[in-house]
Amino acid sequence: MIGWSLGAHLLYEAAARGVKLPSRALLIAPFTSFCSEHAKCGKVSETQVRWLRRWLEKEPLPALADFRQRAGLPSMPESKLPYEMEHLLAGLDLLAEPAGISLISYARQGLPQGWEAYVGSEDSLLNPEGVCQSIPGCQIIDGLGHHLPDFLNSPSSL
Repeated sequence: MIGWSLGAHLLYEAAARGVKLPSRALLIAPFTSFCSEHAKCGKVSETQVRWLRRWLEKEPLPALADFRQRAGLPSMPESKLPYEMEHLLAGLDLLAEPAGISLISYARQGLPQGWEAYVGSEDSLLNPEGVCQSIPGCQIIDGLGHHLPDFLNSPSSL
């Protein structure tokens, strides 16, 4: 199973809650808490995430384009949203919340056997050192940012 960014966070959170998951998982750009004031993982403030949510409701395409640019992700055709609006808003709501104690405690134990986690040294959303402190066993890959295909196509990473 592969989880990227919020997807990696949700997989790790499910494991912390005791959900039975595959014995092998690859987490790319994982985090316990996304916002900078909640933990060491993120570079983005809760205020910025909540502001983006409000902007997304009013002007979805420009808001998403700005987010992708700030995240170091390639632009997408601006004719439609890649996901339903309710899913984008729910994702931002999750990003704005601090991690629960069960996830923090679970993460401190290190990655489950058979799981791997990687974060890019040039990630514009996440603090790589903070991620690896919060998730022991996570590895920093030099020169990569937050873009999933860069990890999957890099011969030096995984």
